[in-house]
Amino acid sequence: MRILGILSLLAISLVAQRVRIPQSPVVPQSVAYSVFVDGPTARVEMTMVLTNAGTTDATYDMIFPLGTEGVATGLQLTADGKVIEGRVYGAKEARRIYQAIVNKRRDPALLEHYGESMFRSRVFPVPAKGKVEVSLTYNSVLRPEGDLTRLHLPLTAHRHRSGSPKVTISCQLRSLHPITTFYSPTHELGKTTIRDAGTLKKTFITSCVVEPRGTSLDSDFVLYFKARGD
Repeated sequence: MRILGILSLLAISLVAQRVRIPQSPVVPQSVAYSVFVDGPTARVEMTMVLTNAGTTDATYDMIFPLGTEGVATGLQLTADGKVIEGRVYGAKEARRIYQAIVNKRRDPALLEHYGESMFRSRVFPVPAKGKVEVSLTYNSVLRPEGDLTRLHLPLTAHRHRSGSPKVTISCQLRSLHPITTFYSPTHELGKTTIRDAGTLKKTFITSCVVEPRGTSLDSDFVLYFKARGD
């Protein structure tokens, strides 16, 4: 009986302890977004540099929420210029995957994207003591909010990984009229410029660069804009 009691206490103790999950040696070193908006559609190009501090080649499980703006199309992932296959999951199936990952005590920040579809792929190999440049491009239909248009980038998708990647964002908006409303409630915008594109058809280009630092990854990037005459 005494032995059974000791075993029971030991089992309870093991259950109560937080299970340690080994961290992957592969982490994002930097993430750069280039966003091109033309009318209601945005083309997003995300370039991420992955580094492997381990002594053997490793795999990076890339999970990227696609937001709620609309249907993402034209998805393509490349690693060092080579196309890598991936899969797009609808919101319902993505929720199951998000929950399964969180239940394993990994990446709890993914729950912030619980109602979103996602893209998932495995990047291999990330060479030992080396790095790989990964690029993901996709098109997205932007969502109107009142008389404004809303752009959303899931920066918190990078927060759950080990390390603190440097994140930069450059946005370029093309419109038939000058932009009259242009602001972000989540991040401070850098220098903003508006210029005539100089084409035969009158076109204006508005651009800005954002450099989130520190806790900026605690929230996704959101940008609202409106052109005169929209």
